[in-house]
Amino acid sequence: MSGLRKSVATASGEDGWANLSAVGSLMRKQHPDFDSRNWGYAKLSDLVRATELFVVEPRPGGGLQIQHRKRNGE
Repeated sequence: MSGLRKSVATASGEDGWANLSAVGSLMRKQHPDFDSRNWGYAKLSDLVRATELFVVEPRPGGGLQIQHRKRNGE
């Protein structure tokens, strides 16, 4: 999951949010063998939610945006 964290960090804007489709593109470029189905999830969004490492919200124009979930004390 470190590749996923790095992709989110790279795709994130100043506000800390990243477009999920941009994260998916980065994952495919950096890890060509990555496929959420290998982890048992049909979609990347399902895998991201299951990790509980990220906050997932709909974007106003469609699609999803994600950001690292804050840990206690952050």
